[in-house]
Amino acid sequence: MEIITIGVKELPFLALNIIVLYIILRKLLYKPVADLMENRTREIEEGLQRAEENRKKQEQLNAEYQEKIQQARQEAREIVEKAYTQRDEIRKEARKEADRKTEEMLAKARSEIEAEKKKAFEELRQDVARISVAIAGRIMEKEIDQASQEKLIQRYLEEVGRAS
Repeated sequence: MEIITIGVKELPFLALNIIVLYIILRKLLYKPVADLMENRTREIEEGLQRAEENRKKQEQLNAEYQEKIQQARQEAREIVEKAYTQRDEIRKEARKEADRKTEEMLAKARSEIEAEKKKAFEELRQDVARISVAIAGRIMEKEIDQASQEKLIQRYLEEVGRAS
């Protein structure tokens, strides 16, 4: 095996080769790799920045969503409470209306009963008066003139009215 020996004459040539190789590698390999690494670093940083922005936006959206849910729940509670209140008011109004109609019907029935009672009483008074006059006429066996008959009827009606 032979060991590589470098002579003094070969040293400047070797140094020149190393410099040329360094320049070629720098142009062809180092600069593109450095640019690639720089671009990749920039992309990663931008991605992290976008991810952070998206996270913040998501947190904000979640907060807004929770707030809207709370508002919707509150509105639902208010709607339900309002519906219960309206239901109670409608029930009260319906009861009042039913009571009013019942009272009207009772008042109407009472007035009709009273009118029928008065009519029946008047008819009864007239029938009793006719029968009384007829009986009195037969008892007396004479005709009573119209004025006497009216007077007799009025007196009898007054007595019947006092008795009732």
